[in-house]
Amino acid sequence: MVAVYPYDAMKLTKPIQIAIVALTVFNVFALSLDWYHTKPWVDIPSHIVFGVLVGLVILSFHPRLKSFENWGLLAVLEILFWGLAVGSVWEIMEYTRDVVYALPRQIPIAQQGTRDTLGDVANNILGIGAVVLVHKLRAKNHSTSQAKTRLHL
Repeated sequence: MVAVYPYDAMKLTKPIQIAIVALTVFNVFALSLDWYHTKPWVDIPSHIVFGVLVGLVILSFHPRLKSFENWGLLAVLEILFWGLAVGSVWEIMEYTRDVVYALPRQIPIAQQGTRDTLGDVANNILGIGAVVLVHKLRAKNHSTSQAKTRLHL
């Protein structure tokens, strides 16, 4: 059976949309000014923020994962899987940008090798993990507050 998700469930909130645009604009400037290589403190936080945004987008697009009751190891693994998939596609796009655009023009490249790529993916997962942790804590607080409400009735 194929799950069908209603279009309304797949809308991103304004703050997430703004954050995606801001991170994209920042990424263009960072690549143009070679910040990812000359300012190492830029690369790690930007990938962690990217991971947070990916986690939030996954939760926005996946109605089953939004509800607090359906969380378990499988849900966490599913979010991490999708995060790895999106992060991997991003790294492939960086590599393609380098080969097609940057190298022929002799401008700074985004990819710095396997170590850089693995570090980027690890930082993406760290950001996604933060979203999972916050969501799990919210779920715990939500279920605790519901239990207290039931006890007072």
